[in-house]
Amino acid sequence: MPSQLPDTKDIPWADARDTDIVIPILGPIGSGKSSFLNKYLEAIGDSRRLEVGKNREQPCTSQLEFIVIEGRANLPHPLVNRRIVLVDTPGFNDILASDFKTLVRIRKWFKAS
Repeated sequence: MPSQLPDTKDIPWADARDTDIVIPILGPIGSGKSSFLNKYLEAIGDSRRLEVGKNREQPCTSQLEFIVIEGRANLPHPLVNRRIVLVDTPGFNDILASDFKTLVRIRKWFKAS
């Protein structure tokens, strides 16, 4: 397992490919980023789920998490057999971390992955 990025619990993605389509899910705390991803996973028949916070005061996503969806034949032509990588990110407007610090973490994760 790859080691964590310095000063975070974020684990870089070690299997990145040039053909991957990476989609970070960004938004404020409690806006439903993890819930959105769970609904998408449910809709495509994937059993994986992300932990979801209870409310804006108790966010759950404290580190970047990624979900790799292997190429699917039922996608539009340019996407067939390409992997889609959905990245769940910590929310903005956090009292424990500035938005700038959160963006720096996301940038470091992308650079390391």
